Amino acid sequence: MYRFPSEEAKQELRTKYEKLQEYMVAYNAINVVSERYEDLSPEEIWDEALSIVEEIRQVPHKKWKVQHVYSQLKRKYSAFEREDGTITQRTDKQQSITATLVLFDVVCMLSLAQKLEPEQAQQHPYFEHLKTILSFFCHSVLFEAMLAVLQQDEEDIEQITGHELQVRDYMEEDVIQEEPERKERNLHDDKLRRARLKKVYMALQEKLGTSFKGKSQWYYVYRMLAENNIYEENSYTLFESDLIAIGVREDQMPDTNTFSRKQAQIKKETTFPNWKVKTGGKQNYLDQGLQIARIAFEIMFT
Repeated sequence: MYRFPSEEAKQELRTKYEKLQEYMVAYNAINVVSERYEDLSPEEIWDEALSIVEEIRQVPHKKWKVQHVYSQLKRKYSAFEREDGTITQRTDKQQSITATLVLFDVVCMLSLAQKLEPEQAQQHPYFEHLKTILSFFCHSVLFEAMLAVLQQDEEDIEQITGHELQVRDYMEEDVIQEEPERKERNLHDDKLRRARLKKVYMALQEKLGTSFKGKSQWYYVYRMLAENNIYEENSYTLFESDLIAIGVREDQMPDTNTFSRKQAQIKKETTFPNWKVKTGGKQNYLDQGLQIARIAFEIMFT
């Protein structure tokens, strides 16, 4: 039986995994199916997949484990328990969909161990594991649709981040490795900070479309970076200079005199990604601000 984590726990998972480019690439493929079938969220699916990779890594007979992982997952997802203790029994089809989502992310993780051309597939260190896992669902329409989304998103995310997916062996290493001090020092370099900020600007326009108007919306980018000691708090001169340097259109430049009103909307003593709206504030504005800040965080600190 699967027990749903709290909203706070899911927020922690998002904050942790949104640092990973491969998570970003797989996100939409999982999210579309998750929303369609009211299934686990992308962060829950990724977390479950990580657990499966860890199980495979630890068992002495990996081939046997991989052969049985699909049926084991279906049993696990035969019922969902919510925070209030309510238990929902699930159909065989629902179990299969959840297991497929998890193993789809497992395939994404294992495949990163080595980049090869299709004709070299058998040289991949986890070829047999991947072949076995894919045999559970590779002929389904659902998998084909998810794969098409992932392939398109891989190109899009590489454009946003400015680099290709890196080789990473999920069977050998801890992939959530944070180096905040090194990143912080790098972002104090004007050239690097502005290069990443320009990617943020492009990503905000691409992801939010016409709903990104710049102006006071830039406050959420500034505040997130100030909380991470990239800018001085309540000092906007360098931030404005950076926006000018990266070519922000004049009609999208902020009037920093309005930042104080944005600041007043956020409850004191709360920090990104756990900003809370102040009593009487507008939650929809803060929700959009959090979305903007998350996009910026992914790019600035990945």
